[in-house]
Amino acid sequence: MQRNISKILYLLSFTCFTPICYALPFNIVPAATLPTTISPGQTIYAYYTVTNNTGSQRNNNHVTYLPSPPNVTVDETTGCTSYFNLAPYGHAGDSCVLKLAVTGPVNASDPDPHHHLLVCFPGDTTCAGTQYPLNVTVVNTVKKMAYVANNSGANTISICSMASDDINIDSCNSFSDPTFNSPIAVVLNKKNTMAYIANAGNNTISFCPINSGGTLGSCQAIVASNTTFTGLTLNNDDTYIYYTKYNSASVGTCPVDVNGNLGTCFNQSPSFANPNGQIAFNAAGTLAYVAQFGNGEVAICSVNTNGQFSSCNSTGDPTFTGLLGVGIDTTNNLLFLPNDPGNNISICSLDSITGSIVTCTTSTGNGTFSFDGTATNMFVQNLNNVSYAYVPNGGNATVSICPIQGGIFGTCSVSTSSTFQNPDGISLSK
Repeated sequence: MQRNISKILYLLSFTCFTPICYALPFNIVPAATLPTTISPGQTIYAYYTVTNNTGSQRNNNHVTYLPSPPNVTVDETTGCTSYFNLAPYGHAGDSCVLKLAVTGPVNASDPDPHHHLLVCFPGDTTCAGTQYPLNVTVVNTVKKMAYVANNSGANTISICSMASDDINIDSCNSFSDPTFNSPIAVVLNKKNTMAYIANAGNNTISFCPINSGGTLGSCQAIVASNTTFTGLTLNNDDTYIYYTKYNSASVGTCPVDVNGNLGTCFNQSPSFANPNGQIAFNAAGTLAYVAQFGNGEVAICSVNTNGQFSSCNSTGDPTFTGLLGVGIDTTNNLLFLPNDPGNNISICSLDSITGSIVTCTTSTGNGTFSFDGTATNMFVQNLNNVSYAYVPNGGNATVSICPIQGGIFGTCSVSTSSTFQNPDGISLSK
């Protein structure tokens, strides 16, 4: 096939206008206006009409190359699939519509000929491209937002716009929904299309669609537990959501479908000593870290492909005084464990191979931490290769924002809002 690349590129420069044209085996033109932009996490579609330019029946024609793989794939459900048949030119069935699913950027000027649309007869030696290449750029149409769970009788979460630096929290508005009951944690899926709120007041999970402006639509809720509910975490690929059940010594799990809806929840089989707050997952999603308030240790569990935990081992450290949850910075391989009493966070380095805890130090966030003794569901973002920890302070209704420098917290700043009421959880849009 390599020896034919120059021939293929030569053929791409011709367009067929005659009723039957043998310069190109196919004529490939847009069937609709081609898309030019895509938002992160979005899937859009491009449509091309592929016409047989010969006077013969052509079977088993093949889409040999696609633009910018793997960002473009053939939608096999309709029209031209990866392999398709066409009648002779001028007869019914001499064309079909090729539907391409686009999930990322596409470069029309890519110098690699293998990264452009090419359709061939069987054998991949007689081929044609298109004079209408796909060119798609990624635009982030959703402004970065912060969502704060207010564990109070107000039954609200705070929805806050981020400052222009995408680090500091700007203005906030309260959002309430009939399903909220003392929200203690909030997490977002990777596509920023759904927010999940843990309700400590009635042990339910609310799940709410995220609108294009970052606001939330009408929420639904499922009953997830009949015991004290303190934390909420999505796994790395958004296929399972986990919640800690402080009084039942167990962790609950709910499957998440492709639309972000929650299925029937089940209990993990390992037993924990008062599991508390959020759970952390390593970058590979193969290890889970569970804070145990009851024995002051962290359980490190293997995560199976079905979302189940197994082979849990607990480890302690002198810096642990009352574990309120576990956060993680996968970029710097650090674990964060808020403690109350102490109003400090244990910062633990992790073995890069085994994922076990190596050494721990503590930080008080230069005196900004003020926990309320229930749970602390924090968030870590990496921005321009610098990590920042966002720590909700239920004790003084603030959020600490701490840069992470050399495995420790730098000088933390404090964000305040009149909408914060016993904030115990925070999450930022991706």
